[in-house]
This record gives sequence, structure tokens and C-alpha cells, in this order.
Amino acid sequence: MVLDQITNRLRYLKQKYIGNNTYMVLASIFVGILSGLAAVLLKHFVRFTHHLSDLLLSLSHTTLIYIVSSLAGILLTLLIIKLLFKGKFEKGLVGIFSTIFPLGISRNLCLKANS
Repeated sequence: MVLDQITNRLRYLKQKYIGNNTYMVLASIFVGILSGLAAVLLKHFVRFTHHLSDLLLSLSHTTLIYIVSSLAGILLTLLIIKLLFKGKFEKGLVGIFSTIFPLGISRNLCLKANS
């Protein structure tokens, strides 16, 4: 309910004060900033995972940690696909739109984007 109020308020402000071109520029800047932050977060997570695996390897003195960490990664990936994507994993815009908009409007958005 709060999200609907925020969305309606932003839509009202866009229609009243911002033109379509300005809106696209602002949306592009916002997406660029979020993408950059996501890349930095992913980089730090990979670095942390690397240091953690090095620490576990130095403590155990065996290569069994490589097998266990590989299996943990595969299981985590399967769990994310099962829960987040509801068992469906598609490539391209259709998969992204169907995940974001589950109401069936994704095909129309892809057709409009390609034309």
C-alpha cells in the first residue's frame, strides 16, 4: 500500500514537472548508479569469498574444501533459481520481463521494445 502511494506520487510528479526526455535521462542515471553499486558489492563479496576459502584451506590442509565449496555454490544457485525465479530460467529480455512483471504483460513489452 505504501509502495502504491509512492509510485502514484512519483507518476504525478513526472507528469506535472518532467518531460519524457528528461525522465529517460534521470532514469538512466539512476540505473547507472545502481548498477555501479551492485558491481562494487559483487566485487567485495567475491573478494570476501576468496579470502574465506583461502582461510579454510590453510586451516584444513586438504583439498576437500574445493569440493565442498563447489557443491555449496551449485546448491545455492539451484536454490536461488527455484525460489527467486520459481523454477523457470530464461535468457534475454523475455525472461527478465516475465520475472519482473508476472501478469503476462512481458510479451507485449518485448514486442514494443523490438519494434
